[in-house]
Amino acid sequence: MASPPRTYSPPPLERPHTHAVDVNPALHRRILTFLNAAILPSDLEFAKPLFVHDHEGVPVEGHAHGESPTRRERIMDTADARRILALRHVEYPLGFTHLRQLTTGILDAVLETLHHHLGEHTYGEWASGAQAIPLKGPGTIQGVVHAALLRTGKVLFITADETTLVWDPEDVTAAAFQEPRNQPHSMPGGYSQLCGHHVFLSDGRLLCVGGGGYGSNPLARWGFKYDPLANTWERTSTPMSDSRWYPTAVALGDRRVLIACGHGTGEMDIYDESTDTFTHVDLDAKPFPSLYPGLHLLPNNSIFYTRTGWGTAGAGGGPFRGDDQSAFFTLTARHAGSWTAIAPAARDITDRTKGMSVMILDATRRHARVLAFGGADATTNNTYETCDASSMSAGTAWSAPIPFPDGEHRSLCSAVLLPDGNVFLSGGIQRSISPCAMFDPRTDTWSRAAELAGARDYHSMSLLLPSGKVMVAGWQNANIDIYSPPYLFNGPRPVIRSAPQIVGYGQRFDIEVPEAQDITRIVLVRPSAVTHQTDTEQRVIELSFFNARMRGQRDTLALTAPDADALHALAPPGYYMLFVLNHEGVPSVATWIRLVSMVAKPGATVTALQPFEGHVDLFVTTADGTVMSTFFEPDGGWRTWFAIHADTKLASGTTVTALQPFPGHVDLFATTGDGTVMSTFFEPDGGWRPWFPIHGEIKMKGGATVTALQPFPGHVDLFATTGDGTVMSTFFEPDGGWRPWFALHGATKMKGGATVTVLQPFEGHVDLFATTDDGTVMSTFFEPDGGWRPWFAIHAGVRVHPGAEVAPLLPFEGHVDLFATTGEGMVTSTFFEPDGGWRPWFTIS
Repeated sequence: MASPPRTYSPPPLERPHTHAVDVNPALHRRILTFLNAAILPSDLEFAKPLFVHDHEGVPVEGHAHGESPTRRERIMDTADARRILALRHVEYPLGFTHLRQLTTGILDAVLETLHHHLGEHTYGEWASGAQAIPLKGPGTIQGVVHAALLRTGKVLFITADETTLVWDPEDVTAAAFQEPRNQPHSMPGGYSQLCGHHVFLSDGRLLCVGGGGYGSNPLARWGFKYDPLANTWERTSTPMSDSRWYPTAVALGDRRVLIACGHGTGEMDIYDESTDTFTHVDLDAKPFPSLYPGLHLLPNNSIFYTRTGWGTAGAGGGPFRGDDQSAFFTLTARHAGSWTAIAPAARDITDRTKGMSVMILDATRRHARVLAFGGADATTNNTYETCDASSMSAGTAWSAPIPFPDGEHRSLCSAVLLPDGNVFLSGGIQRSISPCAMFDPRTDTWSRAAELAGARDYHSMSLLLPSGKVMVAGWQNANIDIYSPPYLFNGPRPVIRSAPQIVGYGQRFDIEVPEAQDITRIVLVRPSAVTHQTDTEQRVIELSFFNARMRGQRDTLALTAPDADALHALAPPGYYMLFVLNHEGVPSVATWIRLVSMVAKPGATVTALQPFEGHVDLFVTTADGTVMSTFFEPDGGWRTWFAIHADTKLASGTTVTALQPFPGHVDLFATTGDGTVMSTFFEPDGGWRPWFPIHGEIKMKGGATVTALQPFPGHVDLFATTGDGTVMSTFFEPDGGWRPWFALHGATKMKGGATVTVLQPFEGHVDLFATTDDGTVMSTFFEPDGGWRPWFAIHAGVRVHPGAEVAPLLPFEGHVDLFATTGEGMVTSTFFEPDGGWRPWFTIS
């Protein structure tokens, strides 16, 4: 038997509400839409669910975090729902137009709950009173085209009137907009930066490449660097190989920048920050069918092309004949590389041009996922795609197009990565009061976000501010809009009271947060530099941490910076915003941290070695005992610092001793915190070998300097001091390896851990020098016919600083000078000559 139709009896009507309703316009519209869309009382009784995608990519109703669709939150009871529908049916058959039309009793009963479910706690909120961007340039079009968040918290705009302008988001007055001290377009050989691209260098300066204005410009071959502290522009020392209009720049992990496209040929340049020069890349070029190709640096150090861009990237090519297939680029040498296409797309491939792509990172699993939203084709731009880019190969493939749950078509949309891991999607819908959306990539769930008042399409952009808010601006709209995500309405914000300004890769560091026990997530967010829906800078990197209250520091969190794998491709060096988030997902205001290749322990000695002409190596130790190295070569300048087997920790800040016993071979020596002498060596066919102990059963003082000498080919001597001041030695010979440590006249004690210096004034003779606890300078020497002589004082009545290092020098045959510092900080010296022995110490004043 068929079921009877679902009906209900309308309750008695009440008089409409006659008092003022204190609700902002956005929430007012949202509540009216909710009330007018209801058909049955149950549509009003429960909160409208979020959207979740099933395994086939079909949108279904559900809740975030995997909750069952049946567990819907109640908004109002059945009686109130029935009364609202009855009132609308009888009095307002075309729908409510104002909340005053509801009866007093109903409105008082449901307004607070409706506010909670449809208000800023759920949707976020756009600020009222948007700031207008002033005209400052030579052009007449008001607005902006490019935006980059500077390390000062200010935003650099490249405006539609073809100049550059700095905006302070914390200032609501006209003074919020300032001009740089100079402008690229007014410099000798300069030009408009409009329609170029930009990335941040490791020191926080912004590099802009190409551009030239509203059309191709043969002058646009240079790079211009903006310094946010000096508020000035500077041109690069050399130009690119060609002019570029609508190029894409990607910051690499080794203080270099890859520049692609800008004219459709697929040729590329690399900018080297250390030399301030561009070099053409040797490759089989991949011509892009679009300008501004969407590129992302993956954690494995390859660059992924996403099919987003400007022009077209669908079937049949675009303004330039080229390959519309996604691919990844791998550097095979410093200035050479190759493209590898991923799994071929269908013939009716979705055109993602005029869409936007972002990369989601999971630092703990080295996982990378790329998402591309919207596009140019009105028949398919109501979808998005995802690609697992964790391990790129020719078989890597995009997902099938997945519909946006709200059914909207988005072209020229903007996507911003938020510190809580969500992606905020705005714009791209060519009408006012356009829907925005929030995507959670951890659960593939969507939720609605506050509607954008004005249309944001061509030349629109958005970026995350240090406040945790989102700035939206763009052409055809001279105003800046600010969006506060829902997390800013979920309770008090945690506060970062203190944090270091500079952090090295893999470094452990502490931050002070009064709410430490409530912190559940800490992230580094790279600032955006966006134009034309192209932003290669966005990345959110979650950090591992623990509460340090076990160390008696209740308000301290101990963090670990990203490690240095894959040439820093997970997190390129530079400035990042550090956010902490509590268990409610509420973020702090960001503090700025500079991530650098290496942070040595303050005061650590830098050791230099020139193993061959034109090449210089440096070695230094960090605070956690990691030995770091870099090298210089004329064709590439100083390379990025790298760890020499970071899993082995030496003493914090210990001096690394370097020795080249024969061409192509370099030895390093240093001590651990417990005094074990460790060594590693480099050979061209195997690189740096793992650290190994040299007879680790004998301990020096932790961190003591190891002195090395090669008195004759094939023989290496080492010297170091124990905690009780005994000078120990060992030596290496090919036929027996490292001999056991032995004491050099152990009855004579130096200051514990004192550095032993060594000099070989002539063949077969070796001198050693060290200082005692009372500052006496002691010496011994070796000769083949008598071995090591007993230690003796060099003028015992004169004292230097206890443990001071003695510097010996052989300026000419037969003459030896010594230098050291006294306890008062004076430099004192003595010298040896065969006819008079050691002369009295004297002060060099």
